[in-house]
Amino acid sequence: MSPPNDSPVLRCAGKDLRAIVTVLIVTIVVFGVDLIGKALAFRFVAGAPVSPESVPAHEAVGVIPYILSLKLVANRGAVFGIGQDQRLAFVVVGVVAVIVVVIAFLRSAAHRRFLHVALALILAGAIGNLYDRVMFGMVRDMLWLFPGVKLPFGLTWPGGGSDELYPWVFNIADASLLVGLGILMLGMYREDKKSAKKKALGTGH
Repeated sequence: MSPPNDSPVLRCAGKDLRAIVTVLIVTIVVFGVDLIGKALAFRFVAGAPVSPESVPAHEAVGVIPYILSLKLVANRGAVFGIGQDQRLAFVVVGVVAVIVVVIAFLRSAAHRRFLHVALALILAGAIGNLYDRVMFGMVRDMLWLFPGVKLPFGLTWPGGGSDELYPWVFNIADASLLVGLGILMLGMYREDKKSAKKKALGTGH
């Protein structure tokens, strides 16, 4: 028996109020937290309000010993500092990413709530960093994982030669992007397993 035409299984998320509200709430909340976090960090962490264009030398502020500190960095590149001073290219990529995510949501099935949350997290992260690139020409970062923890056996990272376990500083938008992508990949893996199981049952004897 086929599901009715108004079933969430058949209805697109773009026509489902609950799906739209879910994505809007997650996107707005995460985007707002990202902007507030950046603003507060650049106001207080260095001891005085600072501009992303001129971040002074300052001591990192510990939040959880050996787990998390706050340190201001103005990143003109992409993740891990790749591609410095390519503002226009990153703005274009950011706009395209936002459009692709919105289209993916609108075309998805209304019942796929985990997919919608994942897309909303990716969307919020993309918009958060896009806002910074448009307004400042760079991205404001402040979260530093595992401060003071060194790589084992005297190892260093290639390129920069840092011996920190995690020398990169990031922001809430970056974290939102990564979590969203992680949920998305997990969902795709589960869908693949379900499809494979259905195929096996359908061909089994």
